[in-house]
Amino acid sequence: MQNPWSNFPENSPFILEIDKPFIEQYNASAKPEHKLQISVMPAPYNGGLDAAKVVFLSLNPGYDVSDNFRTEEYRKAIRENLADPYGYNNFVYLDKSFSSINVNGNIIKDPGYEWWEKRTRKLVERCGEIKGRFMALEWFPYVSQKFKKPKEIFPSQMFTFELVREAIRRNKLIVIFRGQDNWFDSVPELKNYDNLLKLNSNQNTCVSPGNLKDDGFEKIVAAMMCD
Repeated sequence: MQNPWSNFPENSPFILEIDKPFIEQYNASAKPEHKLQISVMPAPYNGGLDAAKVVFLSLNPGYDVSDNFRTEEYRKAIRENLADPYGYNNFVYLDKSFSSINVNGNIIKDPGYEWWEKRTRKLVERCGEIKGRFMALEWFPYVSQKFKKPKEIFPSQMFTFELVREAIRRNKLIVIFRGQDNWFDSVPELKNYDNLLKLNSNQNTCVSPGNLKDDGFEKIVAAMMCD
């Protein structure tokens, strides 16, 4: 399947042409907290599938007002990843060069970096540097303050679902963070996939020994550490 994100616009609004009518229809009736924030870049995936030892599945990227202050260097890195979801060998949200944002002269921690840093802290303690060894996929790519499931699947989502199928074909270890029912509906093969892990808590998305079923944390560590 052709990657629709390879022709992503350079400037705002940050939307794909194939998604435009769906976004317009969604935002026309959405409450303010559910509106898709097209002034910031979407995040259908982060990392590269070729190098990934583990694939995390989440629901949607959250919105923070500081997202509007990210640098062009950051956007360039995201575009490079969007264009190459296979060979890209970084995880931008855990890249220390993008760990902070200048918001009108105030230096704050990047919200994406902070989110992933907290959730992978135990994994980093065991494995060391991990940002080139896993990939994260969002069921829905566009940013909003609060998520409300659209009535229709957006065209670009089909490529994300194909990436999950490819991860299954490659027998990658897959961990569902959020949106389990949505993922199962969109990629039915996941339901009976032997290399699938689930969290004990849907509210707590930390990768830790106490939050993964069936000795899942040790399985992730083993996958991360393998050659």
